[in-house]
Amino acid sequence: MKLRPWIGVLLVVLSVAAMYIWETRLRSKVELRTVLVYSRDVEAGEEMAPDHFKLISTTPESVVPGGLSPEEVQSVYGLSASAFFHENQQVLADHFSPKALAPPGTCSFPIESAWIAAVSRLNEAGDMVRIYLVETGECLGSYRVRALPAGGADLEIACRLEDYLLIRSAALQRGPGSLIVANEEYK
Repeated sequence: MKLRPWIGVLLVVLSVAAMYIWETRLRSKVELRTVLVYSRDVEAGEEMAPDHFKLISTTPESVVPGGLSPEEVQSVYGLSASAFFHENQQVLADHFSPKALAPPGTCSFPIESAWIAAVSRLNEAGDMVRIYLVETGECLGSYRVRALPAGGADLEIACRLEDYLLIRSAALQRGPGSLIVANEEYK
């Protein structure tokens, strides 16, 4: 008869241990799904790297259809974001645009907002634009947009260093508002 209290204590201890294991290890595996999200805000045109992503656990109802699995994340390294994405936003395959990549032999350079007199419609990072001088109408070249201006920020284009130096020199010689940036759709 002295065994009965010990069996009760053993059952209580086993219940507490089972509840602890369920809450700390098993519940998340059974009830939650692991999804890939952005680890920070991502600007349009920004090139993707491993530090742009993290894994979080969420409920099945919160999983967005078409989201990239953690195994697929390497497929987007080196691609550019097609728009602005918020931190902790789930990563989808259509968030990336290979056309926004800088062509081989080019780098990203800023076109300062003070240099620009007018800008035609820009749809997204990856668009092709032509840069003209206001005074003469001379075209300085066609370039791919890497990042769109937001809140007075500079427009970022992909070009060769010598092209950028030409644009910068022309803008600095002529002063503020000396460039026109036109989308290639408006030739």
